[in-house]
Amino acid sequence: MIGFARMLRSGLEEINGQVEEIWPHPVFGKIGRCIPKVGKWLAYADKYLIFPKALRRRLNEVSPDITHICDHSNSVYLPYIAKGSHLVTCHDIMAIRSARGHFPQVKVGSLGRKLQVRILSGLKQSDHVTCDSENSRQDLVSLAPCLEGKSDVVHLGFNQPMTPMTKETATSIIAALGISEKEQFLLHVGNDAWYKNRMGLLQIFSSFRRKREGQIKLVLVGPPLSENQCAFAKKEGFHKDIIQVADITDEVLRALYSSALALVFPSLYEGFGWPPLEAQACGCPVVASPLGSLSEILEEGGVLIDPENKEGYADTINRLAEDREFRKVEIKRGLSNAERFDAKRTVYEYHSIYEKLIGRKLAGA
Repeated sequence: MIGFARMLRSGLEEINGQVEEIWPHPVFGKIGRCIPKVGKWLAYADKYLIFPKALRRRLNEVSPDITHICDHSNSVYLPYIAKGSHLVTCHDIMAIRSARGHFPQVKVGSLGRKLQVRILSGLKQSDHVTCDSENSRQDLVSLAPCLEGKSDVVHLGFNQPMTPMTKETATSIIAALGISEKEQFLLHVGNDAWYKNRMGLLQIFSSFRRKREGQIKLVLVGPPLSENQCAFAKKEGFHKDIIQVADITDEVLRALYSSALALVFPSLYEGFGWPPLEAQACGCPVVASPLGSLSEILEEGGVLIDPENKEGYADTINRLAEDREFRKVEIKRGLSNAERFDAKRTVYEYHSIYEKLIGRKLAGA
C-alpha cells in the first residue's frame, strides 16, 4: 500500500505534520535479483532479519510521537516499537483467513500459515487498528475479539485524479486498444484471484450476449485468462470479442471507465473495492456483487446483485444499454457515492486518531 502511505504523508505535511517514512532497503535482495529461485527468500531476509534492527535504531533516534504501520502485514514489527503510540491500518484479512482454512479455494503452506499467525499476533498488540471497511473490521474482530474496543473504520480516499473524460479524448485513447468509437463494451478490472470470480464474469457475459442483438466486447484489465476460462469463451463463441490489456496507465484506465457500457464486478469477496469506485468517479455505471465490503462501499451508487444470479446481471446490463433514463440515474448515483471517498477527509480522520492516541499516551491511559 505504497500509494496509501504516500497519500497520508502528502496530506499530513499540508497540515504541518512532520512525517518520516521508513522502508526496508534491499541488501540480500540485490543479490536475489540475479538468482530468481532464491530471490524471494533473500528478500525475506531483508524484511525480517535486517530491517527490524534498522527500524528500532531509527525510532530510538527520532522518538516519534506516533508510529503508523500502513499495512497490517507489517504488524510483525510492532515488538520493535519501544516508544510512543502506534497504529496499524488493516486493509483486509483475506490472507489471515486463508491461512486458517476459511477459503477452501486457497492452499497455504506451513510457512505462510506461521507468518499469518505472527501478523495476527502483531495486530493484537497494537494500540489501535483502523480498517478500510466495517466488513474488514468485523472480520478482524471475529478473529481477535480484544480489538473490538480499539479499532475503527477510515474509508480510503482517492490518491489520484479519477474524473469523467470527454468522449473525444477517451475515444482517441482507447482506439489504440482496438476499440472503435461505435463499439460498446463491458469492463472488468482485477487480477485472476479466485475471489474476483472471472469464470462467473464470463458466464454473465455469455448470458448478456444471448439477450442483446449486435456485437459487444468484454475488456479485461489484468492478467490473461486461464486455460479453462479461454476454453469456456471459445465454447460459447465469444473468445474473439474479448480484449485483454495489462499494465496500462491511469489515463488509459480513465478512458476505459469513461467509455464502458458498465463495469461488471461479481466478486465473491472484497476488503474494499477500488475498481467500482474508480468507475463511479468516471461516470461509469456499476453492476456488482454485494459480498464482502462492496455493499458498504457502493451503497446505493451501484446495482448490487448476487454473483450466482447470472441472469440478473445480464438483465440489468441490458437495461443499462436500452434505457437511457435508467443509465443516467445510475451514473448520477455513482458520481455522488464516489464523492464520499475524498483523500483530504481520510487524512483528517487519521490525524484525529493520531491526536487521540498521543493524548491517551500522555495521560497514561
